[in-house]
Amino acid sequence: MFGTWATFIPYVKGKFSLDDAQLGLMLLAFPVGAALFNPISAWIIRKVGMKKTTFYGMIAVSVVYTLPLNLPSPAWVAFGLCLTGMSIAVLNVAMNTCTSVIEQNEGIHTMSTSHGLFSVGLMLGSLVASVSYGFGVDPSRHMICAAVMGILLALLARPVLMSIMDRPAPTSTGHQQKGHTDKKGIWRGIILMVVLSVCSNFTEGTMADWTAVYMKEVVGSSAYLIGWGLAGYSMCMAIGRMMGDGIVPLFGARRVLGMGAAMVFAGIGIALIWPVTIISILGFSLVGFGVSFSSPILYGSSSRIPGYSEGKGLAILNSFGMIGFLVGPVIIGFISRAFSLQLAFCMILVLAVIWGTLSRKVKLY
Repeated sequence: MFGTWATFIPYVKGKFSLDDAQLGLMLLAFPVGAALFNPISAWIIRKVGMKKTTFYGMIAVSVVYTLPLNLPSPAWVAFGLCLTGMSIAVLNVAMNTCTSVIEQNEGIHTMSTSHGLFSVGLMLGSLVASVSYGFGVDPSRHMICAAVMGILLALLARPVLMSIMDRPAPTSTGHQQKGHTDKKGIWRGIILMVVLSVCSNFTEGTMADWTAVYMKEVVGSSAYLIGWGLAGYSMCMAIGRMMGDGIVPLFGARRVLGMGAAMVFAGIGIALIWPVTIISILGFSLVGFGVSFSSPILYGSSSRIPGYSEGKGLAILNSFGMIGFLVGPVIIGFISRAFSLQLAFCMILVLAVIWGTLSRKVKLY
């Protein structure tokens, strides 16, 4: 759903004759919705349960994503994006909580692979939507078809979701006591994780919302190829995440975070210096590798913060991470309007430097 929507953003921009700043302002509705529901996502999970929240969240996300492409004005599109942000905020915390519980119950590493499947969906959605767009299929009808598939996937996933065992009750209060005695250290670790998450998610959000626009307006790619920059990025992000559960234990989480920042810096630099279709696709693909490990590492760590209840650490990280993911594209839009889209993308270079520097200092759990 997200990959499909991201590929059709240029269509929405042209449909309502929006400039970059107006588009960025409209996209701001997404983080507003996420910000409204992120703080209560942990509460919803406690009341409804992580498994039911994930199932109904999948259905809700599938339904609300049809709204932005089927509503008659920018204001209504913004309203649809707000509802989408609300749904994604809750689903994001719920499904990551499920994955964290599976890891704890089974004694395995699977967070990175699970995030990789998001990237697979992003890649497939952008590829299919790009081909569909090239053949002149109505994007609004295409999105409805994608939503039907999303609901069917939710129904198929339901039996597996409901079979997940709940997190075992703690046998001692050792971690909780440590959390109380080292409260300042824990908060410092949380703050650094939040900053890293904002940098990483700012990059992910920019890639998702602006890659197709960059390919069309800066690179000048044909209609058939405007989605390939996002597809290459998504494919490499998926590959990196599928490999992450083996790579992270081998090299160490902090070192992998630093390597990711370096790849993001190099990939964006390549796309900015040589705005040619194939080179830009390669550059965005390298960015995909760079961001692939950060979210799984940070989400997994935030779910294991000593003394924090189920979903609380994830909700905190997700609140700020989603702000970076969703407000980042808005900032890019305003900078692009004032100067150029290439200069706006330089923001990612700055964040990559911050990201690489802090990755050596952050404490992970």
